[in-house]
Amino acid sequence: MFWNLNPASNSRQLPIPPLPHYHFELIKEMVVILNSSLSCNLTLAEPLLKEMVAKTGFEPVTPSL
Repeated sequence: MFWNLNPASNSRQLPIPPLPHYHFELIKEMVVILNSSLSCNLTLAEPLLKEMVAKTGFEPVTPSL
């Protein structure tokens, strides 16, 4: 999963506002959990992904391969 940070890729998204510092800390934590989860169990990252959506409004998307 990746965070869709490109407003042009989804017409209902608005330009990205500046994020408060705690969002960056949360994003760093999410990346660590996702990196460790991808090799074992992606569901470990689900609570953090939900928290990111709640706090930032960004939705995770799965890129097409």
